[in-house]
Amino acid sequence: VTLQAAYDLRNTRSPDSDADFGPLNAVRDSGRDRLRTLTTELRLDTELSDQLSSLIGLFYSRETRDIALNRTIVIAGNALVRQTDRRVGNTYGAFGTLFWKPNTDWEVAAGLRFDHESRDATGTIQGTAIPAAHIKSDQFQPKLTVTRHWDSRMMTYASVARGYRGGGFNPPNAPFRTYKGDSVWTYEIGSKYASRGFSLSGAIFYNDYKDYIGINSIAPAVPAGLVTVDLNSGDIESYGIELEAAFKPTPQWTISGGLTYQHSRLTDSSAYTRATNRVL
Repeated sequence: VTLQAAYDLRNTRSPDSDADFGPLNAVRDSGRDRLRTLTTELRLDTELSDQLSSLIGLFYSRETRDIALNRTIVIAGNALVRQTDRRVGNTYGAFGTLFWKPNTDWEVAAGLRFDHESRDATGTIQGTAIPAAHIKSDQFQPKLTVTRHWDSRMMTYASVARGYRGGGFNPPNAPFRTYKGDSVWTYEIGSKYASRGFSLSGAIFYNDYKDYIGINSIAPAVPAGLVTVDLNSGDIESYGIELEAAFKPTPQWTISGGLTYQHSRLTDSSAYTRATNRVL
């Protein structure tokens, strides 16, 4: 049984900085940001038999963020606009993986994770509250890996898995307050070899993303200036190969190198176009 917990506190103060992204001294920002994160995880690792073992667990995370921003509109006689932004997020997770070794050559690992996420955001501009925002999601994330050990030096594997990243919020002065989460199916085939100070590994992969999140737009802010926003870019596919090698000519020296080729492209950016009236 393993129980672990962590608490993180970050206080950030931002000095006066440019907020209009242009050559003129038109809009200036300053402010502070306070982020608190608490995470706990409980894991139970069990050897059921010589051929079967399992890992199951529970996860919880709570994140609280408070942002205060002072925006000075220089071109409007140094008019001051104050805004606040409070975000609270709770994530609950349960996961389990079963490992099966029918013999010394083969291993199968099958896992499943469930996450429930709930996030809320409130804020004010010049003391006036803006509409509260809420997002939630329930996601299943399966994974399957099959491994073949040819001998003590070489193994080959194939895996398929689904991952998910939760959505979030943009600042109160942004035209898009929320964006939804994105997901990806990953497929990979690879092999590893190691013997007498030399190792070589390679993999071929393909990733299929849905509603990919990116910092991909600068939008007009309320009441003045510009603001960067997160948006769902759309669907993306990427594929490629990876190679890594290492060689130890002596116990004191290691020579290593790697090569990755990856091709990525948007397959459907209609979600971005609907939000911005622009085409990626």
